[in-house]
Amino acid sequence: MKKLTVLSLLPLLVLSCSTPYTITPEVTTFEGPDSTCASENPEALITLDTTCLPGTACYTLRRIDNGMNSPADDFAPAFAILPGKEKGYVIFTSSRSLQQGGTTGQQNLWYSHVLSRNTRLPQPLTRETSPAHIGSPSLTPDGREFYFAAKKYRDTRGDADIFKAELLAQGDQLVLNNIENVRAINSDGFDSHPSISSDGARLYFTSDRPGGVGQLDIWYSERQPDGSWGTPRNLGAPVNTSCNEVTPFICGDGKTLYFSSDGFTGAGGYDIFVSERTAGSWSQPENVGRPVNTRYDELFPVTPPTKRADSIMYFASNRPGSMNLDLYSITPNPSPPSMVILRGIVRNAVTNDPIPGASLFWKERSTGTLVARVRTGADGSYYVTLTKGEEYDVGAQAEKYFFDTFHLSTPLIPGVREIRQDFTLAETLSLRINFPFNEAENPYPYILDDKGAPSQMTWREALEFVALNLSSWIDRLDYVVLTGHTDLTGPEDYNLTLSRKRANFVKRHLVNDFGIPSGKIRVVAKGESEPLPRMQGEPDSLYDARLRRVVLAKVLRKTGDEQ
Repeated sequence: MKKLTVLSLLPLLVLSCSTPYTITPEVTTFEGPDSTCASENPEALITLDTTCLPGTACYTLRRIDNGMNSPADDFAPAFAILPGKEKGYVIFTSSRSLQQGGTTGQQNLWYSHVLSRNTRLPQPLTRETSPAHIGSPSLTPDGREFYFAAKKYRDTRGDADIFKAELLAQGDQLVLNNIENVRAINSDGFDSHPSISSDGARLYFTSDRPGGVGQLDIWYSERQPDGSWGTPRNLGAPVNTSCNEVTPFICGDGKTLYFSSDGFTGAGGYDIFVSERTAGSWSQPENVGRPVNTRYDELFPVTPPTKRADSIMYFASNRPGSMNLDLYSITPNPSPPSMVILRGIVRNAVTNDPIPGASLFWKERSTGTLVARVRTGADGSYYVTLTKGEEYDVGAQAEKYFFDTFHLSTPLIPGVREIRQDFTLAETLSLRINFPFNEAENPYPYILDDKGAPSQMTWREALEFVALNLSSWIDRLDYVVLTGHTDLTGPEDYNLTLSRKRANFVKRHLVNDFGIPSGKIRVVAKGESEPLPRMQGEPDSLYDARLRRVVLAKVLRKTGDEQ
């Protein structure tokens, strides 16, 4: 085992196949990998076409040339679009001097507006001096939760710890507020490279703590119902190897993971790999290929929150042509589609109060694929970006509430377009599956809206949304009550039986089609005993349609504070 010189927050292994570059003055020494690590076989890798011949699909690889790179080390970019700001920000780690020019080896966080050729010179977000080092930023798409790693900083526990803060915009300046050590996930060793999922539910990071598969492994922690972070778990094989896996990045879809490793066959040094989580398991990591990966080191892969996981990637490399560790991008041509901004507030349907911590989700309408999730802030507001020219089902839900959804077609209009959409959530849900007269099976395809008219949502889509809502808080759910109601036509005892059959229809499909435990569902039949008030001038047909409904109400388990 040989000793390898690494950055305090970035364990760059100086392998025999790589040309070392000078990092001064602050370094830390780790045990290096065995000679079996970093098996080199560049010819076995896929090669992305960068020739860009007319009429062919290709990729453009470039070194970022707008002031982001300097003679110092520049790496680990993260992207933020803050509420109320038209332009996004890129935040990255650099060891450049706090004064213009030069390098100190001291790592700090820097920021600038989104990457473009007109980007202003980066500004320091942190101004720590020796011996502290700060870097490896990660944040939720709306910028509300900001994570970073630090060494010899404040109350660090180990060689490097992960911290949490609020990222705020004050005029043209960005500041960090309410900085705190995330003690629940930090160890006595090296904990760095945080990557928070877009819905804020999982935090991935690098650690050398005991219990791992190799030397540096990727770990993750899941957010608990009270907002705290749970005990970290090792991601395990096939992602982690007996060597080193570092700089994880989880994409906005919550299932695509990019990371760097020297434990798989690659071009040399650290290579970038990708793995996808399906049905709770991670796929065998695949090398993203050349020219992204070289015989040098490629680390810190990220994709902006407004882009698909396969549309554009930024990363850091010390390949020839770099001043030290520099930022690069790989982009498919033609350019990725432009985006549309969607913002609004989620409110209580009865009190009109904002609902903090509500979950916003959006799915591609054509495929039903869940794109991503975000949570509302303390004021109930949300802010997301969507691809133009696409159709989405967008919804909001919260723990003790049901969902509110709408269908969105994003227009193909040049420039940034903003769409406002507020949501109202109720603690009960009236589901009007449109059955034929006196039937409790084989309903018509589309459910009815609150006025008794056909909607654009099928009953299967409606039950899928119900199942998504229930499963999101299944651990807190004691049970859900399905109460069947009918119109006033027919004998009372017949309507009582019919209402029970229709409620059981809903239960059967929630259990059989969507996996909701049968013991979590209770059926109540009301028949015609609880009619709704009739609206002025309402025709009999619409009134009867409104009466025929199954009302859902959740009963949550009491927490320790509620008992």
